[in-house]
Amino acid sequence: MKAFIIRLQNDKDTDTAWLESVAAFLGKAPPDKWKPNNTTEAAYRLIELSGRLKELAIVRAEQQKAEAVSEATLIRIVSENGEYKQVAYLTEELKEQADAKIAELKLDQGSQALKQAILARLIKQWSS
Repeated sequence: MKAFIIRLQNDKDTDTAWLESVAAFLGKAPPDKWKPNNTTEAAYRLIELSGRLKELAIVRAEQQKAEAVSEATLIRIVSENGEYKQVAYLTEELKEQADAKIAELKLDQGSQALKQAILARLIKQWSS
């Protein structure tokens, strides 16, 4: 993501050089050496990275609205039931309370699959 943003912000070159730099990043090859799969990959990467940029913009806007002592975090869930987005504001007090609950439940002892299942179930309850 950082490399993509750096290329987007490059204003030292000509428009053509800028576009070629962005295209080379997206297609993983200089545009004059592209094959059909590079075009497809570039299109998919552009869609993915554009979506991530939009989400970062949401977080940035929410962080500016939030209290200085809180951290804005975008939570996005995509499932067979659709998509759900919510911004969580985490203060130090809320982080400490969450850490205490996690320690109480001994979630650090479970497998990665169990942790993911617990997180998915918590989020499903929260978003219902």
